[in-house]
Amino acid sequence: MSNFLPITHSIVNSNSLSKIIESNWDFPNPVHCELLNRGMNDVYLIRDSKNNYYACRVWRSGFRSEDDIKFETELLSFLDRNNINVPYPIESSNNSLYMTIKAPEGIRFFSIFKWVDGLLFGSKPDVNNAFKLGVQLAKIHQALKGFIPSVSREIDMKMKFDIEKSFLFKMNTHRTDDLKWYRTATTVMINKLVELNSKSIPSGVVHGDFHLYNAFFKNDIINVMDFDNCGNFYLMFDICSFIWANDYVGIDKEISKSFLKGYKTIRSLNDEESSLFNFFYALKELSFLCGFAANVNSVGHTPLLSPNLDWFYKKTRSNFQKAGLV
Repeated sequence: MSNFLPITHSIVNSNSLSKIIESNWDFPNPVHCELLNRGMNDVYLIRDSKNNYYACRVWRSGFRSEDDIKFETELLSFLDRNNINVPYPIESSNNSLYMTIKAPEGIRFFSIFKWVDGLLFGSKPDVNNAFKLGVQLAKIHQALKGFIPSVSREIDMKMKFDIEKSFLFKMNTHRTDDLKWYRTATTVMINKLVELNSKSIPSGVVHGDFHLYNAFFKNDIINVMDFDNCGNFYLMFDICSFIWANDYVGIDKEISKSFLKGYKTIRSLNDEESSLFNFFYALKELSFLCGFAANVNSVGHTPLLSPNLDWFYKKTRSNFQKAGLV
């Protein structure tokens, strides 16, 4: 047996990355680069010689297709042009929004983004800012009606479950009741997604993973970030993603109520999507759990990505019942 083991998620050398950036972006040199955090992707702090800050995201190899990255970077550029505050991508000297690097595990893409800072909403959530954040999400949904990308990006939840459910089953092989439940739950969820009457449920380009740690407040400016999961899907999914994440970390429910109230000042919810709130809530929860199971061996455990299996077993069953799925 060979002792040579494959690499799942390498760390790109920051000095080497800074040299590539110096050669391909018109920043005052020298460029300083340091690793900020590792997660689904890696983020580096970039600082040029004039003390201007940027963020560099290095996608995991094989995690996103080139079309996915093209879609996201075009989307962020579009929102910036339409006066929506986001960490938009900085074009390279040859007008590219992203580049590739060779890593031991394969090709990895990276982009340079505008630096954003301020008060992270999740660090001190309050009802007033929650209301404003609801307004901002609705404005993003409305603005993206005019987004015409060069490539398509659909959020195919049925395919996601088909691919990721095996990882969830493997994670629960030592828990017989859980395993039986998740086999049922994923089948029920996939069947329900097929049954949805998509014509009566508002859809469009969504953020895809909207939660309390994806927004910064500074001087009445809200910057929404991390559109890595964006694509075409039901708008209600973004709303329920935010509310579910609040419940997951134990935020006061008044925060979610204020957020929803703010959202509705810009876009009202029709009867069909309102009636499906519990469904999209359960969908978010199960998709989160499957996503964790599928990616844990690349990103590890974090404060947001560290499922308590007892908790999830009880919660998913309860929320499926509330949604009328079982």
